[in-house]
Amino acid sequence: MKRILPATMLMLGAPVVSVAQSPATASTPSACVEAVRTELRQHAMAAQSAGRPFDKDSAHAIIVQNTRACLARFAVASIDASELPPLATLALGAEQPKVAQQAFDRMIALAGANDSARAGALLGAERTFMFSGDTSLIPTGEAYLARLDSITGAPMQRITGYMMASSYYSNYDIDDKLGVSARRILEIVRAMPAAQQREAAEPVIDAYQNLAALQANMLHPDSAIAILRAAPAQWTAIDTLAKAFEEDVNRYSMIGKPAAPLHADY
Repeated sequence: MKRILPATMLMLGAPVVSVAQSPATASTPSACVEAVRTELRQHAMAAQSAGRPFDKDSAHAIIVQNTRACLARFAVASIDASELPPLATLALGAEQPKVAQQAFDRMIALAGANDSARAGALLGAERTFMFSGDTSLIPTGEAYLARLDSITGAPMQRITGYMMASSYYSNYDIDDKLGVSARRILEIVRAMPAAQQREAAEPVIDAYQNLAALQANMLHPDSAIAILRAAPAQWTAIDTLAKAFEEDVNRYSMIGKPAAPLHADY
């Protein structure tokens, strides 16, 4: 199991602040998450002050011990709906991904037939599992993305889901899936009205840049340039593509050409 320190606790993104509750006494999952993050920060600062290393194994032990103590006090079925996302975060920190899935599945069920709410819950689930730091959970995140993609009434959230997946695939050089995600983004945007396509310019640009990069990485710069140069004519509703791709085209045009000579006195 591959872990990346300490993604599960930093997932909420809020700054660490001093809190009155400890992991042992925190009254809600969100308070537990904040308390664990604060304790983690305090251990790291203490180690730094003492000149001791604070490695990821030490951090992982603190996370698991405290999140398990917190998690034992809450039940997915009865917790307030607003506390389900931090409960899922606790569950992943405690190495109990099934409980995290139960939390998100309850959120999805509570959304009912509301496409936007259901898509939002699925997007949160995808994000949590894709960026948990545990590579064994990636298929679970991808399964939530597949469910999200089935909600035709939430195109922008579907695009966001594929952009998140693309970010992960790009960072870890998973080229086949990066290409699939990029093409899926273009398919979703293509089905939108022209006005909405203009609003989705950034995802379209990102998708084309990823497709071009895949070609360039295989030493096919001419194909990369052709992809980028063809895009503006294919997307007349988005008039910023040619300008957006200028730097990429110039960079790929340099591949295979001799560098300028360097002169130095010695």
